Amino acid sequence: MKKMKVKKVTLDVVKPVELKTTLLLEALKATSVKRIEITSYELERNTEYLKLVVEGDDLETEEILTMIKKYGAAIQNMDALVAEKEP
Repeated sequence: MKKMKVKKVTLDVVKPVELKTTLLLEALKATSVKRIEITSYELERNTEYLKLVVEGDDLETEEILTMIKKYGAAIQNMDALVAEKEP
């Protein structure tokens, strides 16, 4: 059986406003991610809601989720997951 490689993950993330989005971006660069798109879609007094789209050749989803949590953000939902079979 051929292995499926995760190519794209879309997440709803909640973070404290004190956590700079650029810091989260820098942290994710250290993972298996090749492309990162972060969109802020709601801001409350102490909380910011982000749509996070990460892409790569073979994403390590657990590594990405762990890194997000390590920096004080929380994953609300995994909206989409794209995978492909190896050739």
